[in-house]
Amino acid sequence: MDNTGGTKGRRDAVRLGEPTGDERLRQLARRAAADPALAARALEAARSAGTDLVALDPADARHHLGAVTSVVVGAFADHRPLSRAERQVVADLGTDRAHQYVPLPAVLSGFQAARNELLRALVASARADGVGAGALVDGLVELDSLLIDVQQELVQAHVQAEAALRSTTRDVQAGVVRQVLLGSQPAPGPAQLARAGLDARHPYRCLVSTSTEPETMEATERYLVRGGARTAVLDGCVVGLTALALPGAGLPDGLLVVSPPAALDRVAPLYRLALHARDSAAARGISGAQRLEDLALVSAGSALSDLGVALSESVEGLVGQGRAYERELVMTALDYLEHGGGAQATALRLHTHLNTVKYRLRRLSAKSPWLAAALVPGAGLHERFGAWLALSAWAGSPPGSIAKVPGRRR
Repeated sequence: MDNTGGTKGRRDAVRLGEPTGDERLRQLARRAAADPALAARALEAARSAGTDLVALDPADARHHLGAVTSVVVGAFADHRPLSRAERQVVADLGTDRAHQYVPLPAVLSGFQAARNELLRALVASARADGVGAGALVDGLVELDSLLIDVQQELVQAHVQAEAALRSTTRDVQAGVVRQVLLGSQPAPGPAQLARAGLDARHPYRCLVSTSTEPETMEATERYLVRGGARTAVLDGCVVGLTALALPGAGLPDGLLVVSPPAALDRVAPLYRLALHARDSAAARGISGAQRLEDLALVSAGSALSDLGVALSESVEGLVGQGRAYERELVMTALDYLEHGGGAQATALRLHTHLNTVKYRLRRLSAKSPWLAAALVPGAGLHERFGAWLALSAWAGSPPGSIAKVPGRRR
């Protein structure tokens, strides 16, 4: 059997001045690298292997593929390892793909598809040219070793570039988010906003958390980023901007205040309001994702704590202090006022009888026409709110941090 790849075949070829099977294989590799039809098939195989590669400019992909193929085939044809310059060519491919936000699995899928196309073509050409099995196997082992080196170089460059890109993007994004929330002047321009993933044409919600522990802050940031928010750390907590609706389930422990949507140049005042609402709600033990609109009463009551203390002086003469029964009157009235009236609903919340609630409200109303006007069904907001401030301060807790006291069944 003729075996031009064996030792005898190589000796005969040398005596006749003909290229050995090994040499013919390397010549075939050079031809394959210069074959436009093979280049087109390899490119199509690479693009079909990963959907992220299809979006790339075909000319750019063709250029990179041709450069890497030339590196591999050049080293193989010269029977040598990759040079430093050739490794840099491969590293440039990995870096460029990272900058194009092509994930590493897609890059590797494309590389493997192109590699397989090249090897299949080379094997077919070698068999047609009569290259012996020994020379073919030895050559493919050497070529595959070079391809493994290329893949490792590609992975390392992509990973490093992606890490650097994440760090840079995160820093830029955090800086712009801080500028927007603080209302810094001059305001970020369109280019800065675009680098941070923001668009002045869209309204954004301001997000303010209570996260202060490092682990909780990291978990909160991951949660917000998954929901599409752009985040930063400001005033000791994780904050963010999002053009989407309220975040879904999965918020880590703590409180997240979500403002109404507004143009970016009008977000700063909402941020200050959200900070105050967060502190007021947190003092009251409120947790989870809460709309700023739903925290208006708690927030306003906390801001008016001094007024509440002043109003409570008028309550001092209406009810005594230190007696549990009179405290029950006040706490029942507070629950009634906070939830917009409704004696039945108050009885359910306080786990007491409806008649008991009505009796307590009548007793307190009899003390003063001012309180009576606030406790009557259908009372106006200004009447209810003033009474709520006064009774909150009288109860001994700052408005916004009232501890409910269950009523007793009479």
